[in-house]
Amino acid sequence: MKRVLAATAVTLLLLPVSAERAEAQSSGQEAVVTGRVTRHGEGAEGAKVYAYPSFEELLTGRPLAVSAGSDADGSYSLALPPGTWYLRAGKGQEEGPLEVGEMSSYHGSNPFNLPPKGELVIDFSLVEKSREPVTGAAEDPGTGTLTGRVTWQGTAVEGVLVRLYLDAESDFRGMGYAAAPPTGEDGTFRFDYLPESDYFLLARKRAGGGSAGPLGEGDLFGYYVENPVAVGNGKALEVEFEVVAKGREAPGADSRPRASGTTISGNITDVSGAAVPEAYAFAYEEPVMAHKKPAFISSPAGEDGRYVIFLSRGGTWYVGARSEYGDSPAKGEWYGRYDGSADHAVAVEEGRALEDVDIVVERILP
Repeated sequence: MKRVLAATAVTLLLLPVSAERAEAQSSGQEAVVTGRVTRHGEGAEGAKVYAYPSFEELLTGRPLAVSAGSDADGSYSLALPPGTWYLRAGKGQEEGPLEVGEMSSYHGSNPFNLPPKGELVIDFSLVEKSREPVTGAAEDPGTGTLTGRVTWQGTAVEGVLVRLYLDAESDFRGMGYAAAPPTGEDGTFRFDYLPESDYFLLARKRAGGGSAGPLGEGDLFGYYVENPVAVGNGKALEVEFEVVAKGREAPGADSRPRASGTTISGNITDVSGAAVPEAYAFAYEEPVMAHKKPAFISSPAGEDGRYVIFLSRGGTWYVGARSEYGDSPAKGEWYGRYDGSADHAVAVEEGRALEDVDIVVERILP
C-alpha cells in the first residue's frame, strides 16, 4: 500500500514537545539547522522543512519538528535535539498525497547526524509533481513494468542511472534491487518483469560518468516525489521523474558533521607505507562494513593520506577506508580496514580526539 509523505504542520504544532526535545532545550544542547529551500535556483517562499527520527516515520508523514515557512529568499531555520534525523522540505498541501503542481524535496544526504550545539547548513531543491502516474497493462500478467522519463528544469536528460530499492536500509546507497540502462536522449528508462511490490525510485548522473562515489556540485540527483511506487502484477506504471542539480557542499553532508571535539584521525597508506590521497575513511556502528551507508565519513584524505572523521558522539566504532563509496568495492579500488584490533573497532570517549588510527589499504584484484 502506498504510504503518505506529506505532513500536517498545524497538527504538529499543537502536539506536546517530546521528552527528548524538552531535555535538549533545557540543557541548551539543541543543534540548529539552517539553509535555503529553492526551486530552479530561486528562493521558495513559504516552504517548510520537516524532521523525522527515522525513515519509517518519514513515510508516515508525522514529523517530530517542523520549521516555520521560509522567507522570501527561501531561508529557514530549525532547532533539533542532537542525534540522527531524516529531513525533507515541502511546499503545498500539508496533508495526504501531493496534488499536481505541489512540491517536495528529500535530501540525498539523509540521514544527518547532529552533534550537541552543532550548526548545519542544509539546502533543499524542490521538485514538482507534474502529473499523476499513468497505469496500463503489462505484457506479462504475472509481473509488472515501471517506465518513466527523467527531466531537469523541464528538459529530458540523457545518461541518468535510475535504480530501484526495496527499502531504505542502505540509505539508498549501493546497487539496490535493480538498475536500468542509462537514459537515452529522450530521458526514458524502463524496468520489466518486476515482482509485485512497493519500490523506491532514485536517479543519479555524475558529470564524470561514474556509477559510484559521492555526488559533486552540479551532478544530478533524484528521489521520486511520490516514493514508494506500487507496482502490481499485470500492471504497467509510467511516471514523470524530475531531478535536481546538487548545490554547494554543506558541512555535514554525506555524514560529515561540522567540526566537533569527538574525532578519529590517522593516515591511509598502502602496504609499502606510501600515502593514498583522496581515499575516504569510514566509521560504522556495526562490524559489517558493507552494503549500507556508514554512520560517519571523512572528507577525502589529503596528499599525505591524512584523514579526520568527525563524530557526533562517543562510543565503539568500526573503521575502514576505500577510494569510493556507494556500491560494493570494485576491481582496482583501494580498500582496507583498521587492523589495530581483531574486529577493526576503536573506542572513542565523548569530546576526545582519538589519533593514530592508521589504515592500510590494498587494490582489489580481479
